Amino acid sequence: MKFHAVAAFLVLSTAALSASAVQSGLNIERIEKITGMKGEFNEKEGVYKVSHPRKDLEVMTAGVKMTPPLGLTAWAAFTQHGHHAMVMGDIVMTEGQVNDVLSAALDAGLDVTALHNHFFGDSPKIMSMQLRQPVEGLLSDRSICRGSRASISAQETQDRR
Repeated sequence: MKFHAVAAFLVLSTAALSASAVQSGLNIERIEKITGMKGEFNEKEGVYKVSHPRKDLEVMTAGVKMTPPLGLTAWAAFTQHGHHAMVMGDIVMTEGQVNDVLSAALDAGLDVTALHNHFFGDSPKIMSMQLRQPVEGLLSDRSICRGSRASISAQETQDRR
């Protein structure tokens, strides 16, 4: 099964918006249902995190095959902020997917806080994009869903190239 990193992050953002209606804490069941992923709750920090290893990427660095624990894992973390939830995450992608992923994220109203690489000499070149759904001015579920559909199309187009 192919993993579409930005699409998943935008879906995670939808989960955060749904969770924002829950005043007593994060709606972890809803996040798990939407993402299809089980995460871990850090009680001390009040953060629920889901991760998805990018097993679909075949990356070599200096003759060594990279595995997801070595920096090829996308993730999103949720926390309660007042009566809202906030989500932050890191999306792992190939260099060729950056423009489409960036456009989809910005069109969906997500903040792009960093775009960088972790490796030298990797093939294909892997980039990491840090995103967050701001608490202030939370977008509607409809807006996030439109962004999700657009990003899925953009990611699938890049995957076919």
